Amino acid sequence: MISRCSVVSILCLLLPFSGPARAHEIQPAIASLVFQPQGDYRLRIRLNLELLIAGVDPQHADTDESAQAEEYERLRRMSPPLLSDAFGEFADALLAGITVRDSSGRRLAHEVTALDIPEVGNTELARA
Repeated sequence: MISRCSVVSILCLLLPFSGPARAHEIQPAIASLVFQPQGDYRLRIRLNLELLIAGVDPQHADTDESAQAEEYERLRRMSPPLLSDAFGEFADALLAGITVRDSSGRRLAHEVTALDIPEVGNTELARA
């Protein structure tokens, strides 16, 4: 079983990085954690992937305030396959920042099993 502290840590880590909203306004991530009967878990996170990859600091209310604004805009214009490739280079860093432990304190392994990246659409809005 995963401790409540681990769940809270995961959610706090990801809250500054979600959409949809205006493309430049930073919104919190939405995460759902489901425990499976066989002892493993599934964590689904809806977030603004461009923010994470670009390294936009969550202290900013708007991406335009960030030193990484140009990189965010470049990523925001990428097609889903290109953004998926960019995430592939970033995935290890993201996973290293997420720790999930069972009730005995043992760190549980995790991996990205799927990405659902919407089409570019209106770049004035975050991907929906």
